[in-house]
Parts: sequence; C-alpha cells; structure tokens
Amino acid sequence: MNQPEKNTAKDIQQEKTGQEKTGIEEEAAQQREMPQKPRGDADGGIIKQEAEGGKKGKRKKRGKEKDTVREIASWVFTICMAVIAALLIRSFIFIIVQVDGSSMMNTLHNENRLFVWRAGYTFGGEPQRGDIVICNYPVNVGAHKAGDYYVKRVIGLPGEKIEIISGTVYINGEALEEDYVAPERFKKEDNMQQITLGEDEYFVMGDNRSNSADSRYVGPVKRGKIMGKALIKVWPFDEIGSIE
Repeated sequence: MNQPEKNTAKDIQQEKTGQEKTGIEEEAAQQREMPQKPRGDADGGIIKQEAEGGKKGKRKKRGKEKDTVREIASWVFTICMAVIAALLIRSFIFIIVQVDGSSMMNTLHNENRLFVWRAGYTFGGEPQRGDIVICNYPVNVGAHKAGDYYVKRVIGLPGEKIEIISGTVYINGEALEEDYVAPERFKKEDNMQQITLGEDEYFVMGDNRSNSADSRYVGPVKRGKIMGKALIKVWPFDEIGSIE
C-alpha cells in the first residue's frame, strides 16, 4: 500500500522539474526573440561610427582631389616653363631658318636649313664683314613684305664708303676681293654711286649678284634689323657643315 504513494511523489517531483525546464526554455526562447541592443554607448555608437567613417571617406576624397589639382598645376607649370625657355632661346640664343630662293647661290641653296646663332650679336658682339646674317628690310621687296627676313652677306660696315663699279665693290676707294661670288653669279653691268654708311648701318648683298634683292635696291640695314649669324647648314644631310 505504501509503494504507490512513493511513486506518486516521484511523479510529482519529475513534473515539477519538467515544468521548471519548460519555463527556462521558454524564457531563453523569449530572450532570443527579443531584439539585441547594439554594442556601443546608449546614444547610438554604431551611428556615430558610421558618421566617423563617412567623414574619413570624405577626407580621403578631398585628399585625392587635392593630389589631382597639384598634379595638374605641376604639369601646367612645367609646360609654361618650357614655353618660356623656348621663347628665350629663340629670342636670345639661336633659331633654325630655311632659305627661300637663290639669292645666296652658290654658298647656299633653296630650302637649305641653317643654324643661326643669335647670342653673339645679342650680348655685345657686332656683325663683321663677310658674316652671313639673317636680317629684315623696312620696305616691301617684290612679293616680300616689310619685316620679312632675308639671308645676306655683310659687305660694308658702319661709317664706310661703298661704291660699285662694273660689278666690283669698292670700300673706302679699295676694291673688295670676293671669292665667294661665283663667276656666273657676277653682275658686270652693276653700278652704284658712292654712299656713306651711318653709325648703325650695314651694307648687305647676296652672293648671287644677278638675282638678289639687297642693299643695292633697299638701302643699308640698321643694326637692330640684324638678328643673328648663320653658322651651320643642318639640312640636307649631305650638305651639313659650317658656312663661310
């Protein structure tokens, strides 16, 4: 008779234990179902972190933009300096010019390209007799306009008296030897009355006396109109060499 009572008590204890387990499981389930609070401070740490991340991204973007601007500025500066250097070189050091025409034959030929040294005249030097120079005339000559450049040879210097008789040039009464004038280029019928050059004037002529617009027709050339001395033929390749 006592055995059933024991079984009943045990059953009651197991039932209580089962109920406790069920309650714990339900509580755990409820906790799982509840939304988890984000880690961070109670005011929204994640939002704050996202804001800081956005600021860092903006700073990086601005940094890249600044780098791009610096790079562009550097390129612009380099190009400007190159242009300025080229202008300075062209204005004061040297230029390359192309011969147009036959007025300097047989010394130079049409389409020859010449290295013209400007620095010699720019920094105190003066043209000398026999120099082949690049100059311009203040008047129109045929199809050429005033200001166009010509390649000619310096014949007379400032203060000298120039005269031409039967093709021969006389300087201060003495005949000038001109071995650079080929016989077939000599103009025997050429005559010019004596003139006296001013303090800054030069008398220039082409070596091809029969076909050259020069000081015989346009008058002396001012010193300021002589831009440089032709030193070297640089084209064509088979004619490369110094000019005399």
